[in-house]
Amino acid sequence: MADNVGARSPGDVAAGDNSLGDRFLSIFNSSGTSAGPLPVEEVFQLDTRVVAPGVFELNWSIHDDYYLYRDHLKFTLPEGVQLVESWRQVGVTKDDPLFGKVDVWTGQAAAALLIGADAEVVGNASLEITYQAAGKGYLLPAGNRVRPLIYFTPGCGPELARRYAT
Repeated sequence: MADNVGARSPGDVAAGDNSLGDRFLSIFNSSGTSAGPLPVEEVFQLDTRVVAPGVFELNWSIHDDYYLYRDHLKFTLPEGVQLVESWRQVGVTKDDPLFGKVDVWTGQAAAALLIGADAEVVGNASLEITYQAAGKGYLLPAGNRVRPLIYFTPGCGPELARRYAT
């Protein structure tokens, strides 16, 4: 199925296929479910918006029976643009078959970023958001969204960003 590329159930593992990824998927899908997972784009709806100069707000709507790993959220910015500070909503602790005790988000999730840059750098820049999720006994392929910063007003210049980045 094209929609489920990268997500596999134990029945999909061929004899002798002992790759690390296949073993993890086999261990993780101990629920006995036969239907595969939904596509990542259907499971997690991401809304991003600028709420103040330099502040990006990210809000996920998460499909029932799925969850996002709170600590597997990654932000990538190009040279000249700095992540000054980030905030993540508190999660709930889950004993995960792959990662042990981890914080996850279910239902809804929120994060906020304070981004600093020179205004001329922002016009051509993009924010890349990468996240890992699971549900229905499957570890899903990493989600990846790119948001252009063309209409984004930075919260501070690079000098101020360096002062607060620790």
